[in-house]
Order: sequence, then C-alpha cells, then structure tokens
Amino acid sequence: VKAGELMQKRPIYILEYKNIKITLFMAGISGPWISQDIEELNINGVDTLIIFGNCGVLDKSIADCSIIIPNRAYRDDGTSYHYLPDSEYVELDNKYTDLFKDILKEYKFEYTEGATWTIDAFYRETREKIELYRKKGVVCVEMEGASIGAVCKYKKLNYFTFYYAGDN
Repeated sequence: VKAGELMQKRPIYILEYKNIKITLFMAGISGPWISQDIEELNINGVDTLIIFGNCGVLDKSIADCSIIIPNRAYRDDGTSYHYLPDSEYVELDNKYTDLFKDILKEYKFEYTEGATWTIDAFYRETREKIELYRKKGVVCVEMEGASIGAVCKYKKLNYFTFYYAGDN
C-alpha cells in the first residue's frame, strides 16, 4: 500500500480561513488507523491537529452527547507503545484546553475534564477493568486517545482531542 492510498479513499477538504489552511476529513477508527492518518497528514505538511471523537463513559452522571476533555490517556492499546516508552498513561497536550473551555463557556456548553482509557479490544472492556479504571479517576473509554497522544508527542506535533459522550 502506497503512503496516502487508504486516506485517498475518504474525502479530504482543504479550506483557508484567515490565511490558515485547514484540512477536514473523517479520521480512521482505532489506534493503528488514526496513527497512520496522523503520519500521512504530517508528511503532507500538517503540524497541528484537532481531533473530535466519540467515547463511552464510565461515570453515569455524564449525559449522552456532552463534551469530554481528556487530560491523560491510560494505555491499554498496542499502538502507543511503538511511539513512546512503556508507561501507564500518556499526558495529553493541554496547550489549547483553556481556549476550548472559554469557547464552551461562551456558548454555555457543559463539559467534563478527566482521564480516558484507550483500549483496542472491544470485548475486553470487562466489568473488572471498568471498575479498575473508575478507581483511577477515568471518566471515559475510547480506542484512539493514547495512540494520538503517543504519535503526536513522538513527532512533536501540536494537537488537541475532545470527545462527545455517546455510550452511557
């Protein structure tokens, strides 16, 4: 497979706003796929990413479709370990967090900030693991967060991720 071949099968939109080029597209689902997207986008000149995704919640008080801002991603995936040394979690980039919170407050959107759990094995989200991560203060679960953080740290890219709660 040639670099970019998989990405070419998805529409990519490039627009310019205030002399800044913005690339919009549907990112791949899973750590390996989104990591490939980030690598290929970076090779093609993208150095800052804003990634909006879906997650399940571990805290029943978080309403469906509410916004979650992750600050760290617990690593229960495979991809992130190919980019960073072993560790329990990846601290996620907070460079744009305050700006994003200001926007949410301006438009009166509620949000939750907290840790996320990245797992890439659907049927291994067991009750025992859910309880373990709840005890660590994790508020949501998804499939890409630790991979995104690891790839972007490794490549020294600016990035910001946020989720909407879609599985309570």
